[in-house]
Amino acid sequence: MTEAIINYGNKITHENNLREQRKFFNIGTYDISSIITHINNNYEINLSAYNQKIYEKTFEKSEKMKFHVDDCGLMKHGKNTVLRCNNIIISNKYSLYHKKALPIYTIIIYLSAIGIDFVGGEFMFSDGDTYSPNKYDVLLFNSMEVHCVKPIIDGTRRCILIKFYEQFTA
Repeated sequence: MTEAIINYGNKITHENNLREQRKFFNIGTYDISSIITHINNNYEINLSAYNQKIYEKTFEKSEKMKFHVDDCGLMKHGKNTVLRCNNIIISNKYSLYHKKALPIYTIIIYLSAIGIDFVGGEFMFSDGDTYSPNKYDVLLFNSMEVHCVKPIIDGTRRCILIKFYEQFTA
């Protein structure tokens, strides 16, 4: 299962140049408005055009996140399985399933620092790029990228997670 999602992640990252879209920076604050303004002004991405959902995430010792795509579950399917229209087939045995709209972009704002507040807990993309965050570091990426969080060995990893969705009109 892990191999299938990593292979899928590497394929879409390469085909869609997703690696080049990643942004990692620190502007010394966790003020969401300032961060969005920074992105809008410096990266030619208008995040103000999207709906957003904001979450505060805390990871304690031994917690992790397996490789995944934001807002998707991984489902095993067989030859005779009827796949729903919102499945994304990633191999001959697995597909990603989502019930709602998928986010376009994801931002993680770190409120704690690796090596100071926690040990372990690195953020990793399927292509092997790994981020070891400092306090107030910001990571912006395309939400279709496959990623994980390695296990926390000690301490508490805190962050704010923001997902940006297309706006829907009636």
